[in-house]
Amino acid sequence: VLVLNDPVSNGRSVVEMVIGEMIVLARRLYTANRSGRQHRWTKDSTRRYELMNKTLSIIGLGNIGQQLARLADAFGMDICFYDESDVAEEVGTTLGWTACSSLADAFRKGDFVTVHVSAEDPQGQPNRGLLDYSHFCQLGDDRPDNSPRAFINAARGFLYAPTDLKRAVDEGHVRAAAVDVFPEEPGSADEDWTNPYAEMDNVFTTPHIGAATQEAQPRIASRMATSTQLLNEHGTVRDTVFGQGHTIGINTEPPHWVLAVVHSDVRGTKKAIDDSIYEAGASNLQSSHRDFPDLGIAYDINAIDQPLTDDQLSSLIESAVSLSDDPRAIRAIRQFEAHGTT
Repeated sequence: VLVLNDPVSNGRSVVEMVIGEMIVLARRLYTANRSGRQHRWTKDSTRRYELMNKTLSIIGLGNIGQQLARLADAFGMDICFYDESDVAEEVGTTLGWTACSSLADAFRKGDFVTVHVSAEDPQGQPNRGLLDYSHFCQLGDDRPDNSPRAFINAARGFLYAPTDLKRAVDEGHVRAAAVDVFPEEPGSADEDWTNPYAEMDNVFTTPHIGAATQEAQPRIASRMATSTQLLNEHGTVRDTVFGQGHTIGINTEPPHWVLAVVHSDVRGTKKAIDDSIYEAGASNLQSSHRDFPDLGIAYDINAIDQPLTDDQLSSLIESAVSLSDDPRAIRAIRQFEAHGTT
Protein backbone atom coordinates (compact mmCIF):
# COMPACT_ATOMS: atom_id res chain seq x y z
CA VAL A 1 0.00 0.00 0.00
CA LEU A 2 1.50 3.32 -1.09
CA VAL A 3 0.58 5.62 1.81
CA LEU A 4 0.23 9.32 0.96
CA ASN A 5 0.29 12.33 3.27
CA ASP A 6 0.48 16.12 3.00
CA PRO A 7 3.88 17.53 3.97
CA VAL A 8 3.23 21.18 3.02
CA SER A 9 -0.24 22.47 3.91
CA ASN A 10 0.28 22.60 7.68
CA GLY A 11 3.48 24.65 7.50
CA ARG A 12 2.13 28.09 8.34
CA SER A 13 0.13 26.83 11.31
CA VAL A 14 3.14 25.04 12.79
CA VAL A 15 5.39 28.06 12.27
CA GLU A 16 2.99 30.47 13.97
CA MET A 17 2.67 28.11 16.94
CA VAL A 18 6.46 27.90 17.30
CA ILE A 19 6.80 31.69 17.19
CA GLY A 20 4.13 31.91 19.88
CA GLU A 21 5.92 29.30 21.98
CA MET A 22 9.20 31.19 21.73
CA ILE A 23 7.49 34.29 23.13
CA VAL A 24 5.76 32.26 25.85
CA LEU A 25 9.06 30.68 26.89
CA ALA A 26 11.13 33.86 26.58
CA ARG A 27 8.71 35.89 28.71
CA ARG A 28 7.87 33.00 31.06
CA LEU A 29 4.18 33.61 30.47
CA TYR A 30 3.34 30.11 31.67
CA THR A 31 4.73 30.84 35.14
CA ALA A 32 3.03 34.25 35.25
CA ASN A 33 -0.30 32.64 34.40
CA ARG A 34 0.19 29.95 37.05
CA SER A 35 1.07 32.55 39.71
CA GLY A 36 -1.97 34.61 38.84
CA ARG A 37 -4.24 31.60 39.22
CA GLN A 38 -2.75 31.15 42.69
CA HIS A 39 -3.55 34.83 43.53
CA ARG A 40 0.17 35.72 43.62
CA TRP A 41 1.50 38.97 42.09
CA THR A 42 5.00 38.14 40.83
CA LYS A 43 6.09 41.05 38.65
CA ASP A 44 9.80 40.91 37.79
CA SER A 45 12.14 40.79 34.80
CA THR A 46 14.18 37.80 35.94
CA ARG A 47 14.91 35.58 32.95
CA ARG A 48 12.40 37.35 30.76
CA TYR A 49 13.67 38.27 27.30
CA GLU A 50 12.85 39.83 23.95
CA LEU A 51 13.35 37.79 20.80
CA MET A 52 15.29 40.59 19.12
CA ASN A 53 19.04 39.92 18.86
CA LYS A 54 18.63 36.36 20.11
CA THR A 55 19.92 33.45 18.01
CA LEU A 56 17.49 30.84 16.72
CA SER A 57 18.98 27.48 15.74
CA ILE A 58 16.74 25.54 13.38
CA ILE A 59 17.31 21.80 13.02
CA GLY A 60 15.93 20.92 9.59
CA LEU A 61 15.62 23.68 6.97
CA GLY A 62 12.76 22.28 4.94
CA ASN A 63 9.40 23.88 4.19
CA ILE A 64 8.58 24.64 7.83
CA GLY A 65 12.15 25.51 8.81
CA GLN A 66 12.46 28.07 6.03
CA GLN A 67 9.12 29.70 6.85
CA LEU A 68 10.11 29.90 10.51
CA ALA A 69 13.46 31.47 9.65
CA ARG A 70 11.77 34.21 7.64
CA LEU A 71 9.34 35.09 10.42
CA ALA A 72 12.04 34.96 13.10
CA ASP A 73 14.19 37.21 10.93
CA ALA A 74 11.35 39.75 10.98
CA PHE A 75 11.57 39.71 14.79
CA GLY A 76 15.22 40.74 14.52
CA MET A 77 16.60 37.32 15.43
CA ASP A 78 19.86 35.89 14.11
CA ILE A 79 19.27 32.62 12.23
CA CYS A 80 21.51 29.59 12.14
CA PHE A 81 20.55 26.12 10.98
CA TYR A 82 21.67 22.52 10.60
CA ASP A 83 20.53 20.32 7.72
CA GLU A 84 22.32 17.38 6.10
CA SER A 85 20.84 18.21 2.69
CA ASP A 86 23.26 20.06 0.40
CA VAL A 87 20.31 21.80 -1.28
CA ALA A 88 18.94 23.05 2.05
CA GLU A 89 22.37 24.30 3.08
CA GLU A 90 22.76 26.18 -0.21
CA VAL A 91 19.30 27.74 0.15
CA GLY A 92 19.95 28.79 3.73
CA THR A 93 23.33 30.36 3.12
CA THR A 94 22.04 32.14 0.01
CA LEU A 95 19.33 33.72 2.16
CA GLY A 96 21.97 34.94 4.60
CA TRP A 97 21.54 32.42 7.39
CA THR A 98 24.46 30.70 9.11
CA ALA A 99 25.01 26.98 8.48
CA CYS A 100 26.10 24.96 11.50
CA SER A 101 28.67 22.19 11.14
CA SER A 102 26.87 19.70 13.38
CA LEU A 103 23.91 19.21 15.68
CA ALA A 104 26.14 20.04 18.63
CA ASP A 105 27.24 23.25 16.91
CA ALA A 106 23.60 24.25 16.37
CA PHE A 107 22.79 23.67 20.04
CA ARG A 108 25.82 25.62 21.25
CA LYS A 109 25.01 28.65 19.08
CA GLY A 110 21.31 28.91 19.85
CA ASP A 111 19.41 30.86 22.47
CA PHE A 112 16.48 28.89 21.09
CA VAL A 113 16.69 25.51 19.37
CA THR A 114 13.70 24.26 17.41
CA VAL A 115 13.45 20.97 15.53
CA HIS A 116 11.73 20.51 12.15
CA VAL A 117 13.03 17.28 10.62
CA SER A 118 11.26 14.51 8.73
CA ALA A 119 10.93 10.93 9.89
CA GLU A 120 13.98 10.08 7.75
CA ASP A 121 17.20 11.88 6.85
CA PRO A 122 18.19 12.70 3.23
CA GLN A 123 19.81 9.26 2.93
CA GLY A 124 16.56 7.53 3.91
CA GLN A 125 17.76 6.53 7.37
CA PRO A 126 15.35 6.91 10.33
CA ASN A 127 15.77 10.00 12.48
CA ARG A 128 14.73 8.06 15.57
CA GLY A 129 17.09 8.95 18.43
CA LEU A 130 18.58 11.87 16.49
CA LEU A 131 19.10 13.84 19.72
CA ASP A 132 20.25 12.83 23.18
CA TYR A 133 21.22 14.22 26.57
CA SER A 134 24.63 15.39 25.31
CA HIS A 135 22.98 17.70 22.77
CA PHE A 136 20.63 19.25 25.32
CA CYS A 137 23.56 19.86 27.68
CA GLN A 138 25.19 22.12 25.08
CA LEU A 139 22.20 24.40 24.48
CA GLY A 140 23.39 28.00 24.57
CA ASP A 141 26.99 27.20 25.51
CA ASP A 142 28.26 29.84 23.06
CA ARG A 143 25.70 32.41 24.22
CA PRO A 144 25.79 34.78 27.24
CA ASP A 145 24.88 33.34 30.62
CA ASN A 146 21.51 35.13 30.59
CA SER A 147 20.41 33.30 27.42
CA PRO A 148 16.83 31.93 27.41
CA ARG A 149 18.22 28.48 26.48
CA ALA A 150 14.87 27.17 25.28
CA PHE A 151 14.12 24.03 23.28
CA ILE A 152 11.05 23.46 21.07
CA ASN A 153 9.94 20.24 19.38
CA ALA A 154 7.02 20.40 16.95
CA ALA A 155 8.41 17.76 14.60
CA ARG A 156 8.57 14.11 15.74
CA GLY A 157 8.12 12.54 19.15
CA PHE A 158 10.72 9.82 18.62
CA LEU A 159 13.71 12.11 18.02
CA TYR A 160 14.93 11.70 21.61
CA ALA A 161 13.99 10.03 24.87
CA PRO A 162 11.87 12.27 27.14
CA THR A 163 14.12 11.25 30.04
CA ASP A 164 17.07 12.96 28.31
CA LEU A 165 15.23 16.26 27.95
CA LYS A 166 13.86 16.05 31.49
CA ARG A 167 17.33 15.46 32.91
CA ALA A 168 18.75 18.42 30.97
CA VAL A 169 15.92 20.64 32.23
CA ASP A 170 16.33 19.47 35.83
CA GLU A 171 20.06 20.24 35.66
CA GLY A 172 19.49 23.69 34.14
CA HIS A 173 21.10 23.06 30.76
CA VAL A 174 17.70 23.67 29.16
CA ARG A 175 15.87 26.44 31.02
CA ALA A 176 12.51 26.00 29.30
CA ALA A 177 10.98 23.77 26.66
CA ALA A 178 7.83 23.45 24.57
CA VAL A 179 6.83 19.98 23.34
CA ASP A 180 3.97 19.28 20.91
CA VAL A 181 4.85 15.69 19.94
CA PHE A 182 5.51 12.58 22.02
CA PRO A 183 6.90 9.05 21.54
CA GLU A 184 3.53 7.60 22.52
CA GLU A 185 0.34 9.44 21.55
CA PRO A 186 -3.26 8.28 22.04
CA GLY A 187 -5.48 7.72 19.03
CA SER A 188 -8.32 9.70 20.61
CA ALA A 189 -9.20 11.71 23.69
CA ASP A 190 -10.90 8.63 25.13
CA GLU A 191 -7.64 6.66 25.39
CA ASP A 192 -5.46 6.78 28.48
CA TRP A 193 -2.25 8.77 28.10
CA THR A 194 0.59 9.68 30.43
CA ASN A 195 2.36 12.99 29.85
CA PRO A 196 6.07 12.37 30.55
CA TYR A 197 6.52 16.06 31.46
CA ALA A 198 3.44 16.43 33.66
CA GLU A 199 5.43 17.26 36.80
CA MET A 200 7.79 19.74 35.14
CA ASP A 201 6.84 23.38 35.65
CA ASN A 202 9.05 24.77 32.88
CA VAL A 203 8.12 22.31 30.13
CA PHE A 204 5.14 23.61 28.19
CA THR A 205 3.21 20.79 26.47
CA THR A 206 0.46 20.69 23.85
CA PRO A 207 -1.38 17.66 22.38
CA HIS A 208 0.10 17.60 18.84
CA ILE A 209 -1.87 20.65 17.70
CA GLY A 210 0.73 22.22 15.41
CA ALA A 211 -1.53 21.72 12.37
CA ALA A 212 -4.83 21.91 14.24
CA THR A 213 -6.17 25.21 12.91
CA GLN A 214 -9.29 26.20 11.01
CA GLU A 215 -7.09 27.23 8.09
CA ALA A 216 -4.71 24.28 7.83
CA GLN A 217 -7.27 21.47 7.94
CA PRO A 218 -9.16 22.54 4.75
CA ARG A 219 -5.83 23.00 2.96
CA ILE A 220 -4.79 19.49 3.95
CA ALA A 221 -8.14 18.05 2.82
CA SER A 222 -7.89 19.82 -0.54
CA ARG A 223 -4.35 18.65 -1.23
CA MET A 224 -5.16 15.06 -0.25
CA ALA A 225 -8.22 15.12 -2.54
CA THR A 226 -6.01 16.31 -5.40
CA SER A 227 -3.41 13.63 -4.64
CA THR A 228 -6.13 10.98 -4.70
CA GLN A 229 -7.49 12.33 -7.99
CA LEU A 230 -4.02 12.29 -9.56
CA LEU A 231 -3.58 8.67 -8.49
CA ASN A 232 -7.03 7.58 -9.70
CA GLU A 233 -6.98 9.40 -13.04
CA HIS A 234 -3.30 9.33 -13.97
CA GLY A 235 -1.55 6.85 -11.70
CA THR A 236 0.60 9.68 -10.36
CA VAL A 237 1.98 9.18 -6.84
CA ARG A 238 3.03 12.28 -4.90
CA ASP A 239 3.77 12.84 -1.22
CA THR A 240 4.21 9.15 -0.45
CA VAL A 241 5.67 8.64 3.00
CA PHE A 242 8.08 6.11 1.47
CA GLY A 243 9.79 8.77 -0.67
CA GLN A 244 9.10 12.30 0.53
CA GLY A 245 9.68 15.04 -2.01
CA HIS A 246 9.38 12.78 -5.04
CA THR A 247 6.53 12.59 -7.56
CA ILE A 248 6.19 9.48 -9.68
CA GLY A 249 4.08 10.16 -12.74
CA ILE A 250 3.77 10.56 -16.48
CA ASN A 251 2.74 13.43 -18.71
CA THR A 252 1.52 12.56 -22.19
CA GLU A 253 -1.37 13.72 -24.33
CA PRO A 254 -4.49 11.52 -24.27
CA PRO A 255 -5.93 9.27 -25.38
CA HIS A 256 -3.77 6.73 -23.60
CA TRP A 257 -4.03 4.02 -20.98
CA VAL A 258 -2.14 3.83 -17.72
CA LEU A 259 -0.65 0.63 -16.33
CA ALA A 260 0.40 1.11 -12.69
CA VAL A 261 2.14 -1.67 -10.78
CA VAL A 262 3.42 -1.99 -7.22
CA HIS A 263 5.94 -4.83 -7.24
CA SER A 264 8.83 -6.28 -5.29
CA ASP A 265 12.27 -4.89 -6.05
CA VAL A 266 13.62 -8.37 -6.79
CA ARG A 267 15.47 -8.61 -10.09
CA GLY A 268 13.16 -9.70 -12.91
CA THR A 269 9.92 -7.99 -11.93
CA LYS A 270 10.53 -4.81 -13.99
CA LYS A 271 11.55 -6.94 -16.97
CA ALA A 272 8.29 -8.88 -16.72
CA ILE A 273 6.30 -5.63 -16.93
CA ASP A 274 8.25 -4.30 -19.92
CA ASP A 275 8.11 -7.65 -21.74
CA SER A 276 4.35 -7.98 -21.20
CA ILE A 277 3.70 -4.54 -22.69
CA TYR A 278 5.85 -5.40 -25.72
CA GLU A 279 4.30 -8.85 -26.22
CA ALA A 280 0.80 -7.35 -26.03
CA GLY A 281 1.65 -5.19 -29.04
CA ALA A 282 1.27 -1.99 -27.02
CA SER A 283 3.58 1.01 -27.30
CA ASN A 284 5.05 2.40 -24.10
CA LEU A 285 4.61 6.15 -24.61
CA GLN A 286 6.22 7.14 -21.32
CA SER A 287 7.12 5.50 -18.05
CA SER A 288 8.34 6.35 -14.56
CA HIS A 289 9.81 4.09 -11.91
CA ARG A 290 10.96 4.42 -8.30
CA ASP A 291 12.38 1.89 -5.86
CA PHE A 292 11.73 1.92 -2.11
CA PRO A 293 14.60 -0.36 -1.03
CA ASP A 294 13.88 -0.12 2.70
CA LEU A 295 10.46 -1.68 2.03
CA GLY A 296 11.53 -4.05 -0.73
CA ILE A 297 9.01 -2.65 -3.20
CA ALA A 298 8.88 -0.40 -6.26
CA TYR A 299 6.26 1.62 -8.13
CA ASP A 300 6.15 1.43 -11.92
CA ILE A 301 3.81 3.54 -14.05
CA ASN A 302 3.49 3.32 -17.84
CA ALA A 303 1.50 5.29 -20.42
CA ILE A 304 0.51 2.86 -23.18
CA ASP A 305 -1.50 3.32 -26.37
CA GLN A 306 -3.77 0.32 -25.80
CA PRO A 307 -4.80 -1.70 -22.75
CA LEU A 308 -3.64 -5.18 -21.87
CA THR A 309 -6.34 -7.83 -21.76
CA ASP A 310 -7.17 -9.71 -18.57
CA ASP A 311 -5.26 -12.71 -19.89
CA GLN A 312 -2.23 -10.55 -20.67
CA LEU A 313 -2.32 -9.05 -17.18
CA SER A 314 -2.48 -12.54 -15.69
CA SER A 315 0.47 -13.52 -17.87
CA LEU A 316 2.40 -10.48 -16.59
CA ILE A 317 1.92 -11.64 -13.00
CA GLU A 318 2.94 -15.22 -13.82
CA SER A 319 6.03 -14.00 -15.67
CA ALA A 320 7.08 -11.75 -12.78
CA VAL A 321 6.76 -14.63 -10.31
CA SER A 322 8.74 -16.92 -12.60
CA LEU A 323 11.56 -14.46 -13.36
CA SER A 324 11.98 -13.26 -9.79
CA ASP A 325 11.22 -16.51 -7.99
CA ASP A 326 9.09 -14.39 -5.67
CA PRO A 327 5.45 -15.51 -5.23
CA ARG A 328 4.58 -11.94 -4.20
CA ALA A 329 6.44 -10.29 -7.06
CA ILE A 330 3.36 -8.25 -8.00
CA ARG A 331 1.76 -6.59 -4.97
CA ALA A 332 -0.89 -4.58 -6.83
CA ILE A 333 -1.75 -3.86 -10.45
CA ARG A 334 -4.16 -1.35 -11.92
CA GLN A 335 -5.01 -0.35 -15.49
CA PHE A 336 -7.30 2.49 -16.54
CA GLU A 337 -7.90 5.03 -19.28
CA ALA A 338 -6.41 8.46 -18.59
CA HIS A 339 -8.64 11.49 -18.99
CA GLY A 340 -6.11 14.27 -19.30
CA THR A 341 -2.55 15.36 -18.63
CA THR A 342 -0.86 15.55 -15.25
